[in-house]
Amino acid sequence: VRDDHGFEYPDSRCKELAKQIKALVDDKLDYVGWDSQESIKASLMSAIIVLLYRNQYPPQWNDEVFQQVWEQAENFKKYH
Repeated sequence: VRDDHGFEYPDSRCKELAKQIKALVDDKLDYVGWDSQESIKASLMSAIIVLLYRNQYPPQWNDEVFQQVWEQAENFKKYH
């Protein structure tokens, strides 16, 4: 996502952020039927947005970036 949108964010910070997102996904989506529970998905999406914002990712607010990160997190849980 970083490379597609052309903003700078160090690899080391990307890796740490990815670990934090994975921990959120594992915690929030550890329920049977999570993919049909809108409240669970909304809670995770909010938590991811807050995490990204606190880590200044992306450097400027970009809804498309948040959506792409959300899709990656959701796909990870579905296919992992």
